[in-house]
Amino acid sequence: MTAIYPYLGLGPTCREAMGFYQTVFGGELSFLKVADTPMASELPKELQDEVMHCELKSPTLRILGTGLQPGSTQQNSEGSSQVSLVLSVKTADETNRYFEALGSGGKVLHPISPTFFAPVFCAVTDKYGVTWSIICEPAE
Repeated sequence: MTAIYPYLGLGPTCREAMGFYQTVFGGELSFLKVADTPMASELPKELQDEVMHCELKSPTLRILGTGLQPGSTQQNSEGSSQVSLVLSVKTADETNRYFEALGSGGKVLHPISPTFFAPVFCAVTDKYGVTWSIICEPAE
């Protein structure tokens, strides 16, 4: 089966942001520092403690990330991701829980409400600059 996983370029907020996502979604979180990779000798000393790669993995999701700009050796100075994520849930209670958790310290883009495409929908940009659309899928 083909799968797509988000890879977030979180810059200097990488550890904090991924720890936050772990509190929201649960799962196991792992980090790989630049210094612990075969590329360590090719990168500047000031980047050795940065997150080269991290992963939050649970039975229902997988989020990958880096403290470095993907495809380069430069840090993402804005500390925000260029990715928007869609979270599909089964109940209005789940929608409310994720809306509150992910929106804490962030910005509401679309309040919880029914739409033409879902019985319940909302969107937030979290405090790390990642945009989340939360869709409560219609019962089949």
